[in-house]
Amino acid sequence: MPPQNPDHRVAALAANSNIGRWLGLTLLDWSVIVGAIAIAGYSNNLIVYWLASVVIGNRQQALGIMGHEGAHGLICGNKKLNNTLADALCFWCFGASFYRYREFHLKHHRTLGTLDDPELPLRDKLIARPVGRLTIARYFVGYMLGLDILKFSKILMLIRPRGIRQSVGPYSTVILAWALCLWFGAYWVLALWYFSLFTSFWAFLRMRELTEHTGTTRTHRLALPMWQRVLWSPHWISWHYEHHAHSNVACWNLPALRQQMANDPTPIMTSGEFYDWLATP
Repeated sequence: MPPQNPDHRVAALAANSNIGRWLGLTLLDWSVIVGAIAIAGYSNNLIVYWLASVVIGNRQQALGIMGHEGAHGLICGNKKLNNTLADALCFWCFGASFYRYREFHLKHHRTLGTLDDPELPLRDKLIARPVGRLTIARYFVGYMLGLDILKFSKILMLIRPRGIRQSVGPYSTVILAWALCLWFGAYWVLALWYFSLFTSFWAFLRMRELTEHTGTTRTHRLALPMWQRVLWSPHWISWHYEHHAHSNVACWNLPALRQQMANDPTPIMTSGEFYDWLATP
């Protein structure tokens, strides 16, 4: 039998959306968040609260990536169901709009490498060469301390709901969560959620951004170690080069897509090679 055409293999991967797998990953993220909150509340220990915030921020970013899958229509073939699931399970909890995010993100894909890329104004001096490991570590600590809250607030404003139809879901979710927590005296749950959002979530998001488009008009092709993928590049998002090459392929198929793109001339850098390159003027 002759070898299968690579284009056909990629098309097969693109057709392999799986609503059950998406729901399983998304609900697992939510389960970890709920579990971390419960453990922190049971322990009533400041160190455990902080450790829980790191876990929650990590899974908040994972939820964002699951919402990102929806922005590319990769949850299921039913467009309305795809959008509703992504919005309700991944964006309402942040008081954000899936539709505003999709508009922003798809423009990023269309205009990558140009001055029209909507991500460009959001990048600061961290996202520019040369930048050494110590500088990156210093910025990371600052993010973990919530020192970049103003820039993060600007991003939240970019994806805030617009109009009544977009606003009902996220605002109702936020109001209900606040009402329940305050009614039951669980104000610490709100504090833990927002503390995680403005510290570890943002720190991990910034580290992920660093590995995606820093210092290039294209997308880096990286092989990150497991611990970095777990911390700031969950759900296979570190296969970002392949995602930009074929954004119609679901995240869990990106490793297989890299194998299908073995003849792509863009080299794959290790984490160490990438950070050495960042430090080079």
